[in-house]
Amino acid sequence: MYTPPASVVHIYPILSYGSSIWGQNTGLQALKIRFKDYYDLSKSSLSALFKQMVGKEIIFEKVSTQNSKNQVTIKVPDIGDKISLLSRQGNSPVTVEIENHMPDTWAAFEKVHSSFCKFVLGVSKFSSNYAVLGELGRVPIEHKITVSHILYWLRLEKEIHGSLLKNAFNECKGSNHDFYASISFTLSYLGLPNLLRNPVAVKESHLKSSISLRLKDQYLQSFRQKLGSYEILKICKGENTYECSQYLSTIKNVKLRNIFTRLRINNNKLQAYLHKEEVNCEKCGVLENTEHFLFHCKRECLVKERERFLSQIKGLLPTYINKSSDAKIDFLLNIKTKDADLVKVICHHINTIYGLRFFNKT
Repeated sequence: MYTPPASVVHIYPILSYGSSIWGQNTGLQALKIRFKDYYDLSKSSLSALFKQMVGKEIIFEKVSTQNSKNQVTIKVPDIGDKISLLSRQGNSPVTVEIENHMPDTWAAFEKVHSSFCKFVLGVSKFSSNYAVLGELGRVPIEHKITVSHILYWLRLEKEIHGSLLKNAFNECKGSNHDFYASISFTLSYLGLPNLLRNPVAVKESHLKSSISLRLKDQYLQSFRQKLGSYEILKICKGENTYECSQYLSTIKNVKLRNIFTRLRINNNKLQAYLHKEEVNCEKCGVLENTEHFLFHCKRECLVKERERFLSQIKGLLPTYINKSSDAKIDFLLNIKTKDADLVKVICHHINTIYGLRFFNKT
């Protein structure tokens, strides 16, 4: 193993100039693995699964199971093996999610980011981060950190030879210090390993846009996979767009808007989304999801409210009655119309029917 001179070890911290978190251990080798259902998390079982996924033995070390029956964190020393696991998880015979284990510092930033987004939407802290960011059209804040990380590396590569900063960076490269190793992995994972060969020729503006675009494309792939668990959000957002949802700007009153958000991202009191054994409607005996609640539930108070709403909507939008259930959901919970009277009628109906169901009030 390469061991730099003692005098050089002490200048590594200078790499953190202007970017204090880059000098910290990035947890580069760690992967977080989450299975949909219970899975044998023994090393032999995981080893067999990895071999089936990538076609070869993977050397790894278990770090923690976090008192879970379906989640484990591992360390994979070889960067190539780590990329193989990340890119070929679709080959797994069981449903599994494999993602980079975010360094503690980055995780803290992301926690603040997601908490603020949930505060803005007025939803529970237990709401899905994917769904919440999707509503706002945002990507994880780690994307900006990663871009800054790489741009800082580019600055170091172009630093004048002989400077203290350049000397520290050269020693960092020679010892494959966490900082440089994480850059190598990130560029390889994004399909840009050639940048390491001639970084001086790279334009900063081009690199910034290229990295941002690739990070977003990878995130959107994960987002679209997650949409399968959010049938209403899938109807409203679609699979080809990723932007701030229009209803958030159309409905100015946050309290009125909150029920729309809760129904769209499954953060509500309907039986289907409470993660309990009983998922059926107490009145009807069938799955109580958003569609059932809005259109089919036989509770007398809900039936009367639907009739009142239909009598109002006929005069404003006669074609509503002939729409499919999905089209009605898109119309009610997406609020694409700019007609103020129509928006007012929809807002009153959604908040009234939800209040009648759960609070017995209008």
